[in-house]
Amino acid sequence: IFVVSPLSYVTRLSCFIHFLLELSCKKLLPLIHSLLQYREEQDREFQEALLADQQREIARREEEERIRLEQLRIEEETRNAEEEAALKLTTARSMVRDEPPKGGSEPTARVRLTLPNGKRIDRRFYASDTVDVIRAFLIVRFHEQEIPIENFSLSTNFPKKTFDDGSLTLKEAGLCPQAVMMIQDLDA
Repeated sequence: IFVVSPLSYVTRLSCFIHFLLELSCKKLLPLIHSLLQYREEQDREFQEALLADQQREIARREEEERIRLEQLRIEEETRNAEEEAALKLTTARSMVRDEPPKGGSEPTARVRLTLPNGKRIDRRFYASDTVDVIRAFLIVRFHEQEIPIENFSLSTNFPKKTFDDGSLTLKEAGLCPQAVMMIQDLDA
């Protein structure tokens, strides 16, 4: 029989264990290294995805804020336009007097107003009324009859003349005792 001393046995066992550890380390180290690399790659991809999500969220919030501000601007413009239209209508109503009676003591002008669609409006005005009074009358009339004309000009065919100066009286404008005026829709 082969006899081995205990010291030799421990030494050999220790060498064997050391050999096994080295072998394990040689095989485990690459595995551990690849696992660590995989984990780092996952962490990097997660951080990139998180950053992309955060950037998308910031962009979404910015877009929502832009839309909200645009809606507020549109609402403000609409409100201002409505207030301006109401003020324009109120001012026009305050300028328009009742139609003068036929054969009254004050001189009058009988004006036929021809709309762009060919319809006519006949009305008498005082000769001392201004062209702006005719404009005011039309603003009120268009509002009451829901005629979609807001910006318009007034002119005559004979003599060919456009009435830009609203401060002229009808007499000064040559619209007395009668006249035919064309209404041009400037928005059409």
